Amino acid sequence: MKNSQDLKNQKLDILKQIEKMAEGKEPDFKAIEKLQAEIKDLDKMIAIKMEIEAATAERMAAEKKISPAANVHPGGGDDPTPDSEEKAEMKLFAEFSIYKSLQQIKSKEALSGAEKEVFQIAQKEAALVGLEIIGNIGIPQKMIRYPGLEARRKIVTVGVEGTNIVETTFGPKIPLLEIDPAVIRAGARVFTGLNGDVQFPRNATGADLNWEGEVDPAQETTPTYDNIKLIPNRLAGFIDYSIQSGIQSNFDLEADLRERLSRAYSIEWDRVALVGSGIGNEPLGIVNFVGIGTIPTDSNKVTWTVALQFPGALNQANVPADGAQAYMAAAIVKADLMAQPKDTGSGLFVMNDAGMVAGMPFHMDNNLPIDGGTGNNEATMIYGRWNSLYLGQWGGFSILFDPYTQAVNGTNRLVLNAYLDVQVEHVEAFAIAEDIIPG
Repeated sequence: MKNSQDLKNQKLDILKQIEKMAEGKEPDFKAIEKLQAEIKDLDKMIAIKMEIEAATAERMAAEKKISPAANVHPGGGDDPTPDSEEKAEMKLFAEFSIYKSLQQIKSKEALSGAEKEVFQIAQKEAALVGLEIIGNIGIPQKMIRYPGLEARRKIVTVGVEGTNIVETTFGPKIPLLEIDPAVIRAGARVFTGLNGDVQFPRNATGADLNWEGEVDPAQETTPTYDNIKLIPNRLAGFIDYSIQSGIQSNFDLEADLRERLSRAYSIEWDRVALVGSGIGNEPLGIVNFVGIGTIPTDSNKVTWTVALQFPGALNQANVPADGAQAYMAAAIVKADLMAQPKDTGSGLFVMNDAGMVAGMPFHMDNNLPIDGGTGNNEATMIYGRWNSLYLGQWGGFSILFDPYTQAVNGTNRLVLNAYLDVQVEHVEAFAIAEDIIPG
């Protein structure tokens, strides 16, 4: 049975056929229309599959008393594997240790055990998409889906005379307060396992028909096409940590490093999808695409009338009202919407008790600016059809362990690399307000 990714690949093949046919001297428009109809059917099947996969992932996570990983997204990977296979895979990932990998590399030993198996999985995954692991530690994309392991309890004896048999129990590490990425949760389409640049043919103009006399010649009409592309952009960084911290840490340092890297990866991908500058190698985010519509506020407030203008703008542009449309803004804007009266005397507010704005869903994401980028306290809100946002991913991410650069300081270095991109189907599928002043 095909999963959502298989269906997406099938859709991509059809899009390539359309592109090839459109490039011909005499395009067969009837055949192209037939293929476009197939794509519409596939979109429906993909949406259904994504919902089933998301529900299955949540159920399986709940059964194992773990929460879904930050990176799990509907349709972003394979169908959930049978219990026996998943248990074996999770057991392998649970046994894997970045710290052990680092020690093996540092001592110039070949990777062994779980560390070797995980690296081999990463190599195979990279090879399937035409990439090569450039580091000496590889984290497979499928492993990023898994949450961090349950905290391991360490027992330390108290080094005071007469109390050596007293145990000190360390509880779970207190997590960092971090942004909760909402873009994928809102419905953005994630394309994984990519190989090279990916081009999506797009209808630029439709066919125009004219009313003619009984025997007058018909006028020629020529639909046109353009395209959007996903091109890999390198996301990279490094972490330095002292050798002593790895030895003396009172919590699972390597698991925490892996969690930190995974979270940073997810948060930055979410940020760039929303507000990426497009400068240098940073992909362009929604708010910076040329042609994105702007909705004027009412004295810097999103009143009920203003809120209605967002879906109105998309509807006017013929953007499908298929359940994928929603608002998104930072927490401070959400609070303002909850306090903004809908009208005078009704006791209702722009955001209702169910968290809906003008009858549409709202997603909170603190990656969206609240100062207009210039310190003027003006916040941004986006309304859009979120499955019109494309996120491309080439493999997972790789880690290069470097014990030499900072060796004189007693420090190891981890260098991280990932390849990502962002695109939108049509700029008309999104509208923004950038002059909201909460409070």
